[in-house]
Amino acid sequence: MRTLATALIPPLLLCLGLTLGAAAREGFLTNGSMTEGGALPSGWDEPKTEEGPGRLVAARDTQVFKEGPASLRLATEGGAAKGNVSRALPEVAGQQLAVTGWIRAEGALGYNALAFLCPGAEPSYVPVKEFRPSPSWQRVNAKVKLPDGGQPPLLVLLIQGEGRAWLDELAVLPGDRFQPSPVVLDFAGEPLFSFLSWEKKASPVEGGLHLRVEDSKGGMGFGLSEDLSTFAEWTPRLTLTVNEGSRAKAVRITLRDADETAHEYAFKLDGVTAGATVAVLAEKGASVTEPGSLGDAGKQAGFDIAHVATALVQGDWSSDPLDVTFKQLELVPPPPEILAPREKLRLRLAAEAEQKRKVEAERGARIAALLESAPHPADGPDIRHVAPGAPDILALWIQEKEFVPVAQIPYEPKEGDEIRHTGKESVLVVEGGQVKEALKQVVVVHKEGNREVKLGDLAINAERLKPDDKVIGQDLTAETVDLPAAYRIVGVDDPTWTEAAAPTQVWWKRKPDAPRSVADQVEVFLKLPKPLTEGRTYRLEFPGVNYRQASVDYRHEPAQTRSAAVHVSAIGYRPDDPFKRAFLSVWLGTGGAHHYPDGLRFQLLDDASGKPAFTGEQPFHDEFRATTILTDPNTHAYEQLKAVRAYARLPEGKGDPVLRKAAREKVLAAADNCLTFAEGNGFGVTVGVSGLPPMGFVGYLSTPETCLGAVLPDAWLLTGEAKYLAGAVRACQFSAGANPMNLALTTGLGPNAARFPLHIDSYITAQPALAGITVYGISDPAENYAFDSWAYTWFLQKMVPAPRIWPTHESYWDIYVVPSTNEFTIHQTIIPTAFYWGFLTARPTR
Repeated sequence: MRTLATALIPPLLLCLGLTLGAAAREGFLTNGSMTEGGALPSGWDEPKTEEGPGRLVAARDTQVFKEGPASLRLATEGGAAKGNVSRALPEVAGQQLAVTGWIRAEGALGYNALAFLCPGAEPSYVPVKEFRPSPSWQRVNAKVKLPDGGQPPLLVLLIQGEGRAWLDELAVLPGDRFQPSPVVLDFAGEPLFSFLSWEKKASPVEGGLHLRVEDSKGGMGFGLSEDLSTFAEWTPRLTLTVNEGSRAKAVRITLRDADETAHEYAFKLDGVTAGATVAVLAEKGASVTEPGSLGDAGKQAGFDIAHVATALVQGDWSSDPLDVTFKQLELVPPPPEILAPREKLRLRLAAEAEQKRKVEAERGARIAALLESAPHPADGPDIRHVAPGAPDILALWIQEKEFVPVAQIPYEPKEGDEIRHTGKESVLVVEGGQVKEALKQVVVVHKEGNREVKLGDLAINAERLKPDDKVIGQDLTAETVDLPAAYRIVGVDDPTWTEAAAPTQVWWKRKPDAPRSVADQVEVFLKLPKPLTEGRTYRLEFPGVNYRQASVDYRHEPAQTRSAAVHVSAIGYRPDDPFKRAFLSVWLGTGGAHHYPDGLRFQLLDDASGKPAFTGEQPFHDEFRATTILTDPNTHAYEQLKAVRAYARLPEGKGDPVLRKAAREKVLAAADNCLTFAEGNGFGVTVGVSGLPPMGFVGYLSTPETCLGAVLPDAWLLTGEAKYLAGAVRACQFSAGANPMNLALTTGLGPNAARFPLHIDSYITAQPALAGITVYGISDPAENYAFDSWAYTWFLQKMVPAPRIWPTHESYWDIYVVPSTNEFTIHQTIIPTAFYWGFLTARPTR
């Protein structure tokens, strides 16, 4: 089918364009065009700076505007700042409103929004439009409902970071005057996320979003909040400029509703002249309600066009380069030439819908059969532990499949064996006494007639064979794992619970816990219909899930049971430690964060008693003096940390007293920064450089004080102040298991530790990893780092919920293959951790 490049301008869009300027001067808001005023547009108050070090300034800008003569500008001055400029609109309290206008921003800004503040009401914050820096003006067209009560609402423009934002042609109208816009996406800012070859390759330019990538195997996503009901039969049209060197033949766009049901559209680029800006209609006569193809289905039937939540723009998954500037995705009335293809599309969609109906019917029949009588095979998912997660929640810890490593063995060639070089990377090898270049990966297969069996991978020049590892066990019946009818609870010796009862709700989460993601750790959370009695035994039955066990007995003894919700360091405490802490939290996966009631009591118990534990030579010195940073007051201890620490602790009478005093001051300054940083985050993660982000990688969460090095132990040894010792104990907590995963990030530590570090020797020899390996640990999944994006594509697809939305502090994947997560080094993770624990254990008593 030929590409349709049209010049249609929808009548509704013309209407919007003609009336917007007039609308800006009507309704609840005066001077929405920012025409009147002096230093500030009339009606707006002086800006408020909430956080520094910079401050906010506002002005009536007669140089930058959407329509003349002026706009409202809000800018930072003297550094980054957070705050807003506002104007009171008392008459809009409790009203449904239509808000239109234009907004623009530039610079290093983070969270920015046009919003209503409603002090004393609930909700007190009602966003109208969140926006990112872009050279282009971004349209505001939203319907919002403000709460009653409280103080008069304020319309605010807020920014955070360092930069400037402009607001122009603003109107606040009664909600019944809201006019939906056919513009779905204006590509006026950076995408919300991107992946694979498109990772962080899109950049805002004047009039759109420029993307230049080496191949079309990637994509990027945008957040939406659109009601497209008015345009149900209209056709998506993508306006873009195809730049020189672009060879891709198509792009695809997927719209998802709030329930994750997907409608997919293809836009052909064949024959578009380089440098041309074209408006391309979706293929096959597609419309909002009848897409080019149906994507994944959500839990609710059908696509909710009134709540379109995201747009995913992808390549055609070819190796062709793509260089385009995306300008706009809009909806237009279907021209006559696409009505015939639309009829064919309807027939195909009807066939696809029927096929999906059959698949759903088969799935429904399978669920019914499982709920009637699920099998409990001997190699089914194994329930390893049952524990309370809250007074009314029980947590099941389950192992789905088992990874069985197979050791490397000597290779003895046999008749029928064939050695094959595969892959893409070449190396030099010795074969038959000759050096030659060959593909690096070497596979040995054994052939018998027409049958072929892979024996394993051959180590180059080593004559050793590594057979494939084994995986045993059956998949979890995920169709029923979160259905209350799949579970029953009955009291064994509790007279108040003699009748079997199902949980009222079931939530779950799953993440891989074996090399190459071949096995998974599953946690299931049962919300109980009534409380359990301490000291009583209950039988948990599983009539509808294929767990290995048909039932398990659970004795409710919270004080004696390792909890899913209480997180404590696996290295314990010395009795005289000045800092003892446990965390209480549980993330229910598909159920989100659990919120405990105020005043809920929990205790950290002593293991032994079970009782609560809370309720220099001169030439060297001359060289040191010549190269040390201690003579410069503007330097930081971390620039020469080992030398500074050692010099600060020289015995009295040794070294230069002036330099020793400077070293002491730098160590204590860094230690105080550590304490401030730790007090600024819930888990006490500790580092002495305040400018670092709260989440990173390379030992950030696995190594006390990170790989930068420790200063709190030295600060305590220098001063004897309890705050430094308490800070040092606190710095160990997260990495030693006091985290929402209850996982120690050093192998062999405590009841639940990392098992699969990237340690090749143990993997090849099929042995457990050595105890004492501290891994790099967690990298924030929301950051979309390029260095681990491939892992999300190839190894984390089965996770529930999806891996990018897991909380950062539960996002350690114990799967061996990801260097930024599973790797380790002697100097960055192992030695710093060992030093820290050794200090806490052997420190002198004071």
